[in-house]
Amino acid sequence: MASTGDVVPVTVLLPSHSYTLTISDLAPGATVADLKRAISEQCPGNPQVSGQRVIMQGRLLADDEVLPQAEPRVVHLAVHPGSWTTSPPSSPRATAAGLPSVAPVVNSPPVYIPPPSNEPPLPLTLQLSSLPTEFVTHFHANALRILSGQRAAAWPGPMELSHARRIARTVIKYAGLGWPPVLDEDLPTDVDPGKGVQYTSVLVDGLPYLALASPDNVPTPAQVKALQVLTYTFPLLPLMKHLPRPSPAPTARNQQPQAQQGAGGRPVQVIRRWGINVRVGGAPALPRVPEQQNGEPRVVFDDEDPRAYFPPVPEFRFQFQFQLPPGRILLQLLFTMSRAALLIYFFPPARQPLWLGAIIAWLGWEVYVVLRHTAVINRRAGQQQQAGDGVEGQENGVNGAPAAALDGAPGNGNNAGGANPGAGGAAPAADAGVAAGPNPPASLAADPNANELARLVDRVANMNLAGESKALSLAVQPPRSAAGSAPIPGRGPPAPESPDDQRPPELGAVEAAVEPSLVHRSTTFLALFITSLIPAIWERRRARLRQRERWVQNMFVLGLPTETPSATTTTPAAGGEAPPQPTGDELAKRRVEALAGWRRAYVERVISGEAGDDGEMM
Repeated sequence: MASTGDVVPVTVLLPSHSYTLTISDLAPGATVADLKRAISEQCPGNPQVSGQRVIMQGRLLADDEVLPQAEPRVVHLAVHPGSWTTSPPSSPRATAAGLPSVAPVVNSPPVYIPPPSNEPPLPLTLQLSSLPTEFVTHFHANALRILSGQRAAAWPGPMELSHARRIARTVIKYAGLGWPPVLDEDLPTDVDPGKGVQYTSVLVDGLPYLALASPDNVPTPAQVKALQVLTYTFPLLPLMKHLPRPSPAPTARNQQPQAQQGAGGRPVQVIRRWGINVRVGGAPALPRVPEQQNGEPRVVFDDEDPRAYFPPVPEFRFQFQFQLPPGRILLQLLFTMSRAALLIYFFPPARQPLWLGAIIAWLGWEVYVVLRHTAVINRRAGQQQQAGDGVEGQENGVNGAPAAALDGAPGNGNNAGGANPGAGGAAPAADAGVAAGPNPPASLAADPNANELARLVDRVANMNLAGESKALSLAVQPPRSAAGSAPIPGRGPPAPESPDDQRPPELGAVEAAVEPSLVHRSTTFLALFITSLIPAIWERRRARLRQRERWVQNMFVLGLPTETPSATTTTPAAGGEAPPQPTGDELAKRRVEALAGWRRAYVERVISGEAGDDGEMM
């Protein structure tokens, strides 16, 4: 231990600049603040007191602490870069050195050794080089030259710089490293060494570095551009060694022996441009015609396909498609959820586990029915589109029974209205006139794989539609004379005359058009009200009603004729001609006039657009 009167010097180590300073004029009991002031006065660069940090034995010392008197007193000093008032001290080991002409060496993978051949060996620089690495290294070295005030070097490659940039960009992008946009622009060539920020070249641990000599100067635009390049090339260069290297194709190199000899039997210099001489999925490129350079013939292999860096791999694409259901389906699901929520909210017993489970099961069934019904409709629509437009007409028949329309198909068992199924066909009368139009469109054929519950849902949805369709399929024919029967009040249009005084075939349709009773109306209203609470059933019924409305528009507005001529035609009188057949608006007008009661009211509502969403006839 030193005595109280002895002064123990303080050794200050500055590791960032490899500098050591000894301060021996500190009084006994000096504090860390006194040491900082002494360092600011005696250390080259005169660092400010506020920018100094003193560390002793791994602990940061506060300004009010007293320096220990034990020997040795060694502290470490850390100075903020902006606290130097003058140039910082230089390392004793630092020596001036010129900027290296090449950029830092990048480790390369093992070099492919080709098999022995008669071809002259490739230069070592070409064997070790890779075009993407050379391109990035070239830009990195030029950026360092511009920062130090030197002019950028020219591109040393045998191909143009733009072509080399395209290949390097493709290879680096294929490797997933990302291509910096700043490398698409050339570095400036007009560099003034006396302007901008000044750097000096130093060697630290045997490696060249650029040291900032004028931190207060403003960098020139060229230096700013160089700094932008360095921000990308510094992290990119260590990754370049992981790029796949193009290996020369092990093909016979003596396939062109004539091209390897020039005039006079002299050997031809073979140059492979940057080792990119592999074609993916094909044979290697043939050499060009020998050309002369400096009196020596040479052959250049120009095959720089970037795909040569990567072996061909099978392409795999995963596509995920998600399509939102139509708005009407979302609306149905929303209404179903709303009904369940209101039921649970207003009825406390519904919150019990048993009833709650039943409600959840009911909701699940409703959602399943809606989605399944939508899938069935889409599948059938696709099948109909593939089959063609005339398939449905061939299956149902032109003069098929009206009872099969909409829901009267076999298996539905719905012949409401007490109509005779056998009398439903709109058969032509004995006398030709205006024949009946096509029947209302039939319902979709029952799916043989559908379960009984689905068929029951279809049967409920098609309630009363068969009888109403039968009433609308009445054959409309004008009477031959004024002796025709008069309209029967409340029983539809007059029946046309029959020459044989037999029951006309359309009489069954007239009977089906009887005005419904009050009991029938009330029962139908109650049944429809209950079915409207179930979206799956109501949606199917709406589809049938829309289909029937389109048929009404075609028959009673457009006056479309029958698809096939009537089986019974009018026999013209002796020496006379058959009366002209009405068509178009006249036919539609006659059809409307032939209706009466609720049938005419329904047709007029459809024509005027007042049918609404319900589309019911009664």
